[in-house]
Amino acid sequence: MSEKIICDNCIQERYLRETIARLDEQGVCDFCGLSSYCIGLDELTGRIDEAFTQHFELSFEDEQGENPGSGTVAIIMDIAGIDEVPAKAIKDKLEEIYYNFDDAAAGILGEYSDDVYYLPRDPDVRDLEIEWREFEKTLKTEARFFNSTGLNLLNSVFDRIEEFKSADGLAVLRTIGPGTDLTSLSRARVFQSPSKLKKAMEEVTSQLGPPPSEFAVAGRMNAAGISVFYGADSIEGAIAEVRPPIGAQVLIGDFVLDRKINVLDLTAIPVIKVCGSYFDEVFNDQKRKSKFLQTLASQMAQPVLPDDQASAYLVTQAIADFLASKSPVSIDGIIYPSVQSSNESKNIMLFHKAARVDAEERSNLEIEAEVIARDEDGYYPDYQIIKTKTIDKRFPRGYISDKRRITLKLNQQSLAVYHLRSVDFKMQEFPVRILERTEQPPSASDYEMPF
Repeated sequence: MSEKIICDNCIQERYLRETIARLDEQGVCDFCGLSSYCIGLDELTGRIDEAFTQHFELSFEDEQGENPGSGTVAIIMDIAGIDEVPAKAIKDKLEEIYYNFDDAAAGILGEYSDDVYYLPRDPDVRDLEIEWREFEKTLKTEARFFNSTGLNLLNSVFDRIEEFKSADGLAVLRTIGPGTDLTSLSRARVFQSPSKLKKAMEEVTSQLGPPPSEFAVAGRMNAAGISVFYGADSIEGAIAEVRPPIGAQVLIGDFVLDRKINVLDLTAIPVIKVCGSYFDEVFNDQKRKSKFLQTLASQMAQPVLPDDQASAYLVTQAIADFLASKSPVSIDGIIYPSVQSSNESKNIMLFHKAARVDAEERSNLEIEAEVIARDEDGYYPDYQIIKTKTIDKRFPRGYISDKRRITLKLNQQSLAVYHLRSVDFKMQEFPVRILERTEQPPSASDYEMPF
């Protein structure tokens, strides 16, 4: 009996149809009777078996005796886009291939049998995790900079990152700026004395913006000496991130994005939806990347205790450095969830190349700030920036050549000072158990010799 064949008209899955067309073998389909491009049922069965091995695993009954999985025929119909008759024929072939006489005699169900169910399998990323742990170890104990292994791993993981989207269609590589849903970033700075606040307000653009490189301390996404811009998508988030003490004053302002830039949105990675064909190896690779990226995104955003920052930040700094300068696609910054705020605020870090703030024109200007005023009842907070135009032509102060494109401009109308009166903590209580016991003294029998 000759092998049955099935044509591309009976298969709706795009990748399989294209594969059959490339095979360039025509015949009369055994299932619809049409003459078209065809593939042997044995070869299609082998491809479906590979898809099951990579993407599905056995499903078992839960505590209520219900099985959440799907049967073999239903899955074959779904992933290959074929009708029940050819799907049943393929299922029978698979069941025959995997039939084991001894297992059947013992009542053990074989793979692809009628009463066996399957669920989607999480992609196997153990090899990536092992490579990543070695990379982390190297960063922390051997070399601060990339080695070829680490660079190759990150290149592989972030390759084609622009193609990933969340389940609701949001791109992981997101565009922000004019005409988008994120046009400005809030930034805060803490002051514990009115005199320092007054001085900062007199040079507010430079004092509220990112520090010069010589004053840039190490942070979650930057090494010491690398000046970057840390902001938030809300006032609450910006204040939470600077962790002001009770009684402090917080100067906050909005920096308007002057141009469109691309940022990697870590908050979208946990809900990435990878689409593709179960028969295309690229789909499996993308699923593996997606799974590993979820682990990586979680690590980059997780809370770090102050004592652990020097070591833990080495890894996130290395990733940020790669994305800023070595990524396969152009990335200007990173969006990540705030670990200090409980209102789902997001933080935005812009790399040095995209962190230039438009400097305020100070020629022919005298700028003075006031932080208090007085009336008949005494002193009260009153924050003002007073700009006085001078008649004499003055030279610009502190001109420094900066070839970076301007990305941000401080909206001085948004400036405000917040007085911190209290802090709300989001906590989880774990009781301390007191255990009391009485230790019995040894008996005489404990000292008896065993002979």
